[in-house]
Amino acid sequence: MSIIPINDRRSISPDDRIWEPFELMNTFFGFPSPSLLLSRHFPSLSRDLSPFSSPSTVETQLNWTETPTAHVFKAYLPGTTQDEAIVFVDDEGYLQICAGDNKFMSRFKLPDNALKDQVTAWMEEDGFLVVFVAKDGAFSQTPPEIEDNRNRSTTIRIRIRTGSGIGFHLWFCRNDQEKSEIRGLIRAIMWFSFLRPRDRFSLVELRHLTVQLRKFQIVNDTNKDFVVEALRSIAEILTYGDQHDPSFFEFFMEKQVMAEFVRILRVSKTVTVSVQLLQTMSIMIQNLKSEQAIYYLFSNEYVNYLITYTFDFQHEELLSYYISFLRAVSGKLNQHTISLLLKTENDVVVSFPLYVEGIKFAFHEENMIRTAVRSLTLNVYHVGDESVNDYVVSPPHTEYFSKLVSFFQKQCIDLSAMVLNTLESPSPDSGGKLFSAVDGIEDTLYYFSDVISAGIPDIGRLVTDHILQNLTLPLLLPSLCSETVNLMIHVVNSNFFTDNTVSDSSFTAGEKLCEVVKVFVLLHQLQIFLLGRPLPEQPPTHPPADISETSRATTSGLDVSVPKPGTEVKLVDAVPCWIAFERGKEREFSFLALSSGVSGWIVLAEKSLLKPDHGIVRIVAPLAGCNPRIDEKQPRWLHLRIRPSTLPFLDPIKRGVYKKLKSKGLVDGKWTVAFRSDEFCHSAYSMVAHEMDLQSSEVERRLKPLFEFDRKQQDQSTITSEAIPSSTSSSSG
Repeated sequence: MSIIPINDRRSISPDDRIWEPFELMNTFFGFPSPSLLLSRHFPSLSRDLSPFSSPSTVETQLNWTETPTAHVFKAYLPGTTQDEAIVFVDDEGYLQICAGDNKFMSRFKLPDNALKDQVTAWMEEDGFLVVFVAKDGAFSQTPPEIEDNRNRSTTIRIRIRTGSGIGFHLWFCRNDQEKSEIRGLIRAIMWFSFLRPRDRFSLVELRHLTVQLRKFQIVNDTNKDFVVEALRSIAEILTYGDQHDPSFFEFFMEKQVMAEFVRILRVSKTVTVSVQLLQTMSIMIQNLKSEQAIYYLFSNEYVNYLITYTFDFQHEELLSYYISFLRAVSGKLNQHTISLLLKTENDVVVSFPLYVEGIKFAFHEENMIRTAVRSLTLNVYHVGDESVNDYVVSPPHTEYFSKLVSFFQKQCIDLSAMVLNTLESPSPDSGGKLFSAVDGIEDTLYYFSDVISAGIPDIGRLVTDHILQNLTLPLLLPSLCSETVNLMIHVVNSNFFTDNTVSDSSFTAGEKLCEVVKVFVLLHQLQIFLLGRPLPEQPPTHPPADISETSRATTSGLDVSVPKPGTEVKLVDAVPCWIAFERGKEREFSFLALSSGVSGWIVLAEKSLLKPDHGIVRIVAPLAGCNPRIDEKQPRWLHLRIRPSTLPFLDPIKRGVYKKLKSKGLVDGKWTVAFRSDEFCHSAYSMVAHEMDLQSSEVERRLKPLFEFDRKQQDQSTITSEAIPSSTSSSSG
């Protein structure tokens, strides 16, 4: 088989194709250039050991033959001597060949069965370079091919330990004396490196790393490890220098190393280098305390170039480091640094890559990425730059806030569906999923709060408007119409508890009433808010009216809103009656219906022995919803529905008991009161109806401002909606 070498890539510098181990010895151990030392001892080898001083190449074909014992590679290199040939196997198993003063280069992966430490090479008299790589397990003795060629040329193999592993380099030597001298030289170099270690945190090291970076014209799998290590070391050195020696960053600025970073990104062909570059920038931005250093990093459009660079975000690690980089940049924003990242025309911001590129990932599926982007936006908002504020609230950037509310809406809908699914088919991990969903909603609500409190009125208005239009109105108030007010009036008139279409139990009616009141109050507050008015601390209702001197509550002598058993009352207008709370045990009482403001009560009192015109209150029941009714067959009997004076589901103490009793079907009590005559029964009925009307009138009077306000807004909405089509038709005509 045959392999055409990569010598036709003339645009690629040879420095970036082949890894020179002697150069790495110099890089990691700090000893002097082997090229200089060897040139002093061996003039015939007086050239740089790195075999890439010239990019010129020749078209030469490399033949590969596999024998039972080895892989044999032959290249026809006429005019090339053994002193000009270099064969090297790197740590990744690539065979690299350079010969003829850098005019022939080849690099390819050795097969898996090749013994990378059993490589022998020689130059044939007819101009063929032969590289012999033994196969694993093929033989245990020296193969005859090598024995036959020992007289033609002499080879030695030098093992060199580098910063990333073991490398093998084959040099052709003319005699045993040169072999011995080279071994001694390498040994001296190795010892010298250990005796004089390099200071990692020094200006010399920073200068050295910068020089090495500039040598790379392309970054690929061969040299990516060195580039990554160099970028990481530069970040550490600059962080150290920021605290100990300002000359480090002065050198960084003088040599324009930031421009070198950008160039490395452009010529890089691997994700690893992109990840390390973003990490290096994040470390530098987060740890550099000098304002001068931050100003320099943000200037010259270097940071904006990295922000807008087209990375391959299919790699999750790369995306994570990119978002961390954006967040690090936003953490250094203030009134002065933010201007370095903006592009303006006539004092108007027309481009802000940090914000625009950041919000693209605001709704990413990963929570950590969403959190980082939200921190970025808050850092931007808190700067308080007016031109930036105008930029973020102008189209198309305002779409971010509508998408944010839509995202929150989806979170709520997903939580609702998750709850329903859990109720239908619970699983062991249902609880964890629900808690996670609730945490996500809480985080979004906190973010809403932070955005609104950032001090930018236009942003607060945008967020609030989108919440009302996309969330509150369509989801929480789907029945936002005049029926709500009509229902409230229906409640005020006390028919709510007596309407059989609602329920035969005031417990159920009370629960529904509570929900209706909540909707009504929320509607009222939303209307005030949309009109731009401040929300009142107390509901806008009329104050309580003065109680009439001629009212039954006044004439009876009650000075409290709720009469309690044992209280003494005057029996004015009281009607005698009988009632049996136990079978066969009738008791005589005086029947009274009283109303005081919005309160009303049915009172059964026993006559006082000391004061004939007074009585002692024994039993009290609510007046509202008692639904008085005279029996059709017994006109002296008055039927009353008795509901509880309080709603138990509103009392935290009684809530648990109420839930247990509710399953049994709670119903209201019933009284049947007997009077001496039909006239007394009708008198009692009229008393109850009259006091109920007084109570309802007072409730309606107190709530009248709320109803009038709502009706005015409805009338205004009706006028506006009718005016729109008429104006449209007139304009079309």
